[in-house]
Order: sequence, then C-alpha cells, then structure tokens
Amino acid sequence: MAQSNEIDLLLIGKTGNGKSSTGNTILGRKAFKAGGSAMSVTQCIACDFSLVSGRVITVVDSPGIGDTRYICEKEVELVNNAMEKAIAINPEGYHAFILVLKYGQRFTGEEQNTIKFLESIFGDSFVKEFCVIVMTGGDMFDKDETGLTFQKWCKSQTGAFQYLLGQCRNRIVLFNNKNEDKGIKERQVETLISIVDQIWSKGKRYTDENFEKARVFRTRYMVQASASIVRDDVMRETGLIIQQLEHLLFYNVKDHDVEDLKALLARTEALRDGLYLKDKATGVLLDHIKMVKSIKETIWSIIKYTTVVNAKDKELGSDEHSDTKRNREMEKMERDLKKCIHEKQLKQSRKVEKVTKWYREVKQRNDKTILSNVVKGILWPFKQLARVFLKKAADPTE
Repeated sequence: MAQSNEIDLLLIGKTGNGKSSTGNTILGRKAFKAGGSAMSVTQCIACDFSLVSGRVITVVDSPGIGDTRYICEKEVELVNNAMEKAIAINPEGYHAFILVLKYGQRFTGEEQNTIKFLESIFGDSFVKEFCVIVMTGGDMFDKDETGLTFQKWCKSQTGAFQYLLGQCRNRIVLFNNKNEDKGIKERQVETLISIVDQIWSKGKRYTDENFEKARVFRTRYMVQASASIVRDDVMRETGLIIQQLEHLLFYNVKDHDVEDLKALLARTEALRDGLYLKDKATGVLLDHIKMVKSIKETIWSIIKYTTVVNAKDKELGSDEHSDTKRNREMEKMERDLKKCIHEKQLKQSRKVEKVTKWYREVKQRNDKTILSNVVKGILWPFKQLARVFLKKAADPTE
C-alpha cells in the first residue's frame, strides 16, 4: 500500500514522561506547552500539525495519566471524556498511538497499571496493533555509556518491559528532546515515521469504531474505580437490614410484623436493583449482588412461612373444637416449625459452604483485604439468623 500523504498521531502516557516535548520534536517547533513537573501540563486535548518531509503530520496531545493506584471514578471519567474528544476531532482515525515512556525510570507495577488503564480505554489489542513506543531521555542514555546501541539495550531488557516490547512488535524509538541539533531530531522523527508507515502498510487506522468496541473495557474500569465506596455502602445497608430482621425474628412475628418484613423485602430489592445499575453488567460487583439476593430470598421465605403460621393460628383461635383437638393442632404446628427450621438451617448451611468455596477461589485473584471483608459480611448474616432459628427451635414458646 502506498504511503499516506498525511500522518495522524495521538500522544499518550504518564504525566512527566515528556509527551508534549515529544510532540514538539515531531512537529519541529514548540506547538505544545511542556513542563517537567509531576502535574500534567496538558489538561485537555491539544492538536497541531506541521509539514514534515512533504507530508502533513497531525499530532494530538492528550492529558497525562497520574498514579493509577489512586485514580478515582471522576478522574477516570475525565480521561475517558478527553480521549473521546481526541477520537472525535479526527474522524478518519489515527495511524498510530505514540506511547511515551522515559529512559532511566524503572518499568514498575505503576507503569504496568498505566498500560492496563490505557487498554481499558482503547481496547486490549490497541498496544499490539497501533502502539509505537517513544522513549524520552535520550540524553541520559548517551551519558550512561552502556556500550550498547539502543536496539541492543532493548533486547537485553527482561520482565514486564520486554513483554511490552513484544506486544508492540518491538516498535520503539529513542528520543532526545533536549538536543538542539536539528539534524539529530530530524533523524529521530524519520525513524518514527518509518515505523508508523509499517503499521499503515496493513491498511489500518484506529477509528471511532475501534473506540466504540472498547466501551465495555472503559465501563468496567469506571465501575472498578468506584467499587470500594459502593461495597462499603452495601455492607452498611445489609447490616442494618439484618439487624432489623433479627429483631423481628427474636420476638414472635405477628400479623402486623409481616408488613415490616415486606418493607425489609422491598428495601433489599431496591438495594439489589441499585447494585445491578452500578455494576453495569460488568460483574465487578457480582459478589455483593449474590449476597443481597441471598438475603432477599431468606426474607421472602420467612414471610411465606410466617403468613402460613399466622393463618393457622387464627384458624385455631376461632375453632370451637375441644381443647384436646386444639392441643393436638398446636403440637403438630410445633413439629412443623422444628422441621421447617431444620430444613432452613440445612439449606442456609449449604449456601454458606457454597459461597465460602467460591470466595476462596476468587480470593487468589483479588485483593485479599477487600475479599476478606466481603466474606465476613456474607457469612455474618447467615450465622446470626442461624442462631435465632436454633434458639426458636429449642424453645418455640419463647
């Protein structure tokens, strides 16, 4: 495929890695405001272009990404909105993403999280198909006197950085943005353009269609960003529901209390529905959805059983049969009650065992502290209910 007369590039990367300076080097002039602080100088999308070697190069500079360990839902939304604008201002799409890294900085878990965050925005294959790494700090590489060319240095790297290089198909260029030699800068840009042309030779551009396909990744990341707050709220609300349920069960539930149980049921259903909305079909909040659904099922079972018992109690109260028959009916009710409690307890025990097993498997893949709290939150309501049921079984007249 013939090379395009136009090249469209989108700069992405962490705050402080030199994105804006890289954009200036590519365009051959100071088009973007650059700074060396940990705060992102580019707060919104910036776009500029230049004629380079007879081809129009358009560079879009995006806001730098901060420490992803502490990024909140609002910040995720801001970055998402900025990237949506970046895609919108260039409807034909981008020939390549320029992923800006910095030489001299260890490729740590934080950098890996930044890549994962970008994948959550643009899709899990965008690195493989469209990314070119520009490593800034070429001046530092020269000073190190490694005795290796940059390409040989890249091949000598191991671990996560080598894995990223593999994902990018070894598309990487060293940039010295501080060098005042125009010839050196031009050669850097020529190397970058030749790599971008290799991507373009496959006839691909990253377009709005690609961005739309990646929406599921962005949605999941946004849900994850707010998950800890949602989980805390759910645990508080379920705790209050269980406390009220215990109170109703501790005392014999009468007709007027059934309405209170129904109110608890409606409250639990509202909590469940709210979780479904916040989860947005991502499965991030699935553990808590299951917990709330289990509590709802428990309350519904108690309502059905209480309604039957209260109806039978009324029937006996209005019956004019002998005391002997009344006593036989009462004894039968007590036996039924004990049997129901026993069956209910067995069912709840199996449910607890199933949930516990499930959480043990998930715990290996997720944050131990959060999951530990979740497991305690799930088991606690059933343990408390079990104590109440067993107490009533031992002394039904209480």
